[in-house]
Amino acid sequence: MSEERGAERVDGADDLSVDDNAPLQLPLQLPLGTSEHTVEHGGLNRSFTVYRPSFDQLTAVVLCLHELHSNATNACRDYCAPYAAELGFVAVCPQGTPPGGE
Repeated sequence: MSEERGAERVDGADDLSVDDNAPLQLPLQLPLGTSEHTVEHGGLNRSFTVYRPSFDQLTAVVLCLHELHSNATNACRDYCAPYAAELGFVAVCPQGTPPGGE
């Protein structure tokens, strides 16, 4: 099932739990370890790196932002994945848009 939010369609919205005590439900299948993904939004292809640890019950999804002279892959590997592996959360590391938006 999907939910409409303005012009953006959100698939799997019914799969998300709002109960703070319920285990995290991911609406898409993510491989264990590090994976690269791309989505199109606003006419731009946006890439992001995801790290999924091998926990039976994941605790959260954490957005990890990199600094200006870094990139999503390095930020995920060096800063986010070690904590995600220890604490059981999914780390999502988007690649920033360069000045000019290209």
